[in-house]
Amino acid sequence: MIENNIYQNNNEENLDNEGIDIHELLFKYLAYWKWIVASVIVCLVIAFTYLRYATPIYSVSSTILLKDDKKGGGMDEMNALQDWGVITGKNNVDNEIELLRSKNLIKMVVSDLKLYTRYCGEGYVSDKELYKTSPVLVSVPENVLDSLSRSIFLHVEVSTTGKVKVEGVQNETEFTASFDSLPALLHTPAGILALYPNHIDRLEKDCKINISVVNPVNVARGYAARLGVNATSKTTSVIQLSITDNSVRRGIDFLNRLVDMYNRDAINDKNRVATNTDIFINNRLKKLSLELDSADRDLEKYKKSERITNIQADAQLSLQQKSQYSSKLVEVETQLNLVNYLDEYMRANADKVKLVPTNVGVSDATLQGLIVKYNTTLLELDRLKRTSSSQNPAVITMENTVDALYFNLLSSLKSVQQGLTITKKDLQKQADLFSSRINNVPTVEREYTERSRQQLIKSELFLSLLQKREENSLALAVTANSARVIDDANSSGNPISPKRKMVYMIALVLGFAIPIGIVYLLDILNIKIRNRRELESLTKIPVIGEIPLGLDNHEIAVEANVNNQMVEAFRLVRTNLQFMLANPNHKVVLVTSSIPGEGKSFVSINLAISLSLTKKRVLLMGMDIRKPTIGKYLGITKEEGVSSYLAGINLDYTSLIETSSISDTLDVLHGGTVPPNPSELLSNYRLEELFIELRNQYDYIVVDSAPIGLVSDTFVIGKYVDTALYVFRQDVSYKKNVEWLNHIVTSRKLTSLSLVLNGVKRKNNKYGYGYGYGYGNSYGQYGDDRSVKKKK
Repeated sequence: MIENNIYQNNNEENLDNEGIDIHELLFKYLAYWKWIVASVIVCLVIAFTYLRYATPIYSVSSTILLKDDKKGGGMDEMNALQDWGVITGKNNVDNEIELLRSKNLIKMVVSDLKLYTRYCGEGYVSDKELYKTSPVLVSVPENVLDSLSRSIFLHVEVSTTGKVKVEGVQNETEFTASFDSLPALLHTPAGILALYPNHIDRLEKDCKINISVVNPVNVARGYAARLGVNATSKTTSVIQLSITDNSVRRGIDFLNRLVDMYNRDAINDKNRVATNTDIFINNRLKKLSLELDSADRDLEKYKKSERITNIQADAQLSLQQKSQYSSKLVEVETQLNLVNYLDEYMRANADKVKLVPTNVGVSDATLQGLIVKYNTTLLELDRLKRTSSSQNPAVITMENTVDALYFNLLSSLKSVQQGLTITKKDLQKQADLFSSRINNVPTVEREYTERSRQQLIKSELFLSLLQKREENSLALAVTANSARVIDDANSSGNPISPKRKMVYMIALVLGFAIPIGIVYLLDILNIKIRNRRELESLTKIPVIGEIPLGLDNHEIAVEANVNNQMVEAFRLVRTNLQFMLANPNHKVVLVTSSIPGEGKSFVSINLAISLSLTKKRVLLMGMDIRKPTIGKYLGITKEEGVSSYLAGINLDYTSLIETSSISDTLDVLHGGTVPPNPSELLSNYRLEELFIELRNQYDYIVVDSAPIGLVSDTFVIGKYVDTALYVFRQDVSYKKNVEWLNHIVTSRKLTSLSLVLNGVKRKNNKYGYGYGYGYGNSYGQYGDDRSVKKKK
C-alpha cells in the first residue's frame, strides 16, 4: 500500500497559518457585485433623502474682550475715571467665564428672547423652524412658566376663512379650542395663554403650526450644554463665545443678548457700590451741616460777646508756630473722625451685607486697600451665591474670606485710630508748648482760636464729603461695560451637521459593507463545505477530483463514447487514481464518506465504469452490507451477494459475481441480503481470502463501503485495500467531519487517503445526475424518516 506520509506529517499543523488568497477573496465577493451595486445605490438614496429633510445645525460665534488689568483688557476710555478712583477695572477672567456660562444668566437671556416657545411649520416630511416668522405667536405669563412641570404642545390650524383651531396636550391631558379671530385667550391645564397674530394688521391664513412651550429652566440647560465660552489664550482676556443652533438668526440673537445681559449685570453690581457710598456720604453731610452751622453760630456769638476785632502783635510769632501745629492737628483730627465714622459703620454692619464706603478721604493707603479688597470680595460672594447654593464649597470659602477681611478691616481701623491718637497727642503737646509762650495772651484770644479751629475742622470735612459725593455721582452716571464686542456674532453659513460629504462617504462605505458583511457573516455561520478551496483549507489530504452536480436522476453518469462534463470529471479522478495505483500489486480502491447522501455509491459505480472503459477487468464490490444499494442501481435482481459468501451460505463466490450490462469488462459483486450480524461477518477470515482471490482475477477492485461516520465497518475493510477515496458533497457535508477525518488519518486508521468533492455546482451546467442514499435503524443513528432521498 502507498503511505501518504506528506499529509500525515502535516495534518497536525495549524491550517489557519496559511496566507489569505487575496484574489480568491476578491472574486468571492465580486460574485455578489449586483447586490453590492444595489446596496450602494440604496444607501446613497437614503443619504440623499436624509440630507434633503434633515434639519441643518449651524455654529454661531462671537469674540469679546473682558476688562482685566492683569492681562491688558482695560478699556482706554475708562482709564481717566479709574485714575480718579471712580471705577475699577479689575476682573478675574476665569470667574467671568463661569458667569457667562451660568444658568441664571442664560435663563435671563431665554426669558428675554422668549426662547422657551418654539414654532414649527408643519410639512409633509419634516417641520420647518419658524423663528420670528411664525404667523401665530403665544404669550405665556411668568407665573405659568415658573409652575410649568411638563411642556405644553399646541397644534394650531388657521383656515382660509381666518378661523383658528387649536389642539393641545399638557401632562397627558388633551384640550381643544376654536377662535373666529385673534388675539384670543387659550385655557390650558397649566394656565391661560394668549394667542395673537405676528402681524397686527393681518393673520396669515391656511397654515398649520406646531408650538411647544417649555419651562425656561429646561431650555436654559439645553443652551448651557451647547454654549462654548473659551479664552483664546492664557495671556489675554479675549473670550470666544459659540453656540450651535438650527437657526442662525436665533444663535446670533442669543449671543448678542448674552453679552448685553452680562454687561447689564456687571453695571448693576458696580452701581450697588456707588449707591451705598452715596447713601453714606449724604447721611454724613446732613449731620455735618448741622454741626457746622452750630460751630459758625457759636463763633459768631463769642466774637460779639467778647468784641474781638484783632490779635495782639506781640503774640504773632508764637501764634504762627502754634498755628502750624494746629493745622497738622486739624488734619489728624479730620482723619481720626473719618476713621471713627468708618469704625461705627463697620460695627453697625456686623452681618456683612453692606459694602464699605470708599474714597471718603481716608489717607491711609493700607486701610483704603483693605476697604477695596473687602468690597470686591463681598461682591464676588454675592454673585457666586446667585449661581450656586450656600453649601457650595466655593461659597463657604468665600464667606470665610469675607469674615477674615472684615476682622482685618476692624483691626486696621483700630490700628489707624491708635496711630492718629498718638500723633494727635504729640501735636497737642507741641501746641501746648507754644501756648505756654503766650501766657500773656488774653484768655479770650485762646478761646476764640479753639472755636475757630472746631469750625475749620467741620468745614474741611464738609467740603471733602461734597467732593466725594460729586465723584460718586459721576460713577453712577458712567455705564462702563465689562465686556466689549470685538467680533460680532456671525455664522459661516455652512451647516456643521449634517456634513454632506461625510454622510455620502458613510453611505458609500455602508453600501459596500452591508452586503460584504452579510456574505462574511453567512460565511462564518456556514457549517457545510461549499467548494474545493474551502475543503483544501481544512485538511492536507489531497483532493483528486470534483464531480459536478447533475441535472437528471440517473445513477449511471459515465457511458462509452460520450464526452461531457460529468464523464471528464470521472476521467480525471480515474487518471489521478491510476497514478496512485502505479504499483501492479495495488488494485483495491475503497470508496466511503462520512454520512449518507454524500454520493459514495454514485462515485463507486461511475468510477468502476470509467476504469472498465480502459479495457481493464474491474470488479465493483458492494461492501455496504447494512444498506446495499449497488444491485438496485445497476438492476441486479440476484438476492445472494457478498454477505452470503461471508456467512458461508454460498462459498462459490464466482457464482455471486455478475457481468454488468454496461461494459463487458465490468463485473459486480453486490452486497446481497442484509445480515443480522454485519460486524461479525466483516471480521470473518473469509473476507481476507476473498480479497486474495479477487486480486488475482481483476485489474481493479472498487469497494463501495459504509459511511465511517456511522459504523466501523469501513475500518475493518480498510486493512485489505490499497487506497481509499473519501467523498464529500458540496453544501451537504459538514466541516466538522473534515476535522474528524484528520483525526482518523493521524491515528492511521486509513492510509493512502484521497478526497473527491461531489455535487459541485457550476454555472451554465447542462449535465447532471440523480443520487439517493438512505440508512435504516440498523445503523443505530438515522431512522427511516431521516433517510436521504435522491438529489440532483
